[in-house]
Amino acid sequence: MTYEEFNNFMVTLCNLAHEDVPAFSIIKDVFDFIDVKRDGIIDINEWTQVFNQLPVKISFKGFILR
Repeated sequence: MTYEEFNNFMVTLCNLAHEDVPAFSIIKDVFDFIDVKRDGIIDINEWTQVFNQLPVKISFKGFILR
């Protein structure tokens, strides 16, 4: 997933949750955090590696991730 795809994903999640979309800098920081290989693309291994480390569930008004 490129940054543009990730940004669209985040915007869609926020819209579905009726939440404000975070600022560009926040979305970019999250993207950079997940992009462990620093190649500008989040692959499934990076995605699962990061989210498997989370000690808690993330909830967006009824949507549970993890």
